[in-house]
Amino acid sequence: MEEFVDFISEKEPVLENKRVKRGGALSKISRFLTNKFLLTAVAFAVIMVFLDKNDLLTTIERKKELNELEQSKAHF
Repeated sequence: MEEFVDFISEKEPVLENKRVKRGGALSKISRFLTNKFLLTAVAFAVIMVFLDKNDLLTTIERKKELNELEQSKAHF
């Protein structure tokens, strides 16, 4: 009869030391900033808030002026 061969060795397998990436926060930030969808959304928001013909600042000023005109109209 043949001798039983155990394929599991008595020793623990030696795990190779994998290089651990340092600076994980920096790589997460750089990955976040290079996301094309995020960059597109930020560019769109900047254009709509600051550079558009009907930008946010102009809209707020016009709304104030309209309220003042409506109040003066109600006064007379």
